[in-house]
Amino acid sequence: MRETSIKIDNYQKESVFLRVMGWIGTFFIILAYTLNSFGYVQVTDISYPVMNLIGAVAAGIRIYYKKNWSNLFLEFFWGAVAIISIIRHFI
Repeated sequence: MRETSIKIDNYQKESVFLRVMGWIGTFFIILAYTLNSFGYVQVTDISYPVMNLIGAVAAGIRIYYKKNWSNLFLEFFWGAVAIISIIRHFI
């Protein structure tokens, strides 16, 4: 009797948590951009950098576990700019 092996790709191995974090991150970054582009949110509104920070952190979590260092650097930079914007909003 021969054993049958099932080939599982990386997407199937990835946890649901990481996939959800990736989608949440993508959603918030696109939401911030879209709302700003159509004039519903200004870059000076606190909600704009908050949405970008949520997006950067959520996407960054998934990217970290995928070990995609160039994209992680992008999310780190994106989040850092958002944090600076939030701080400047309250100063």
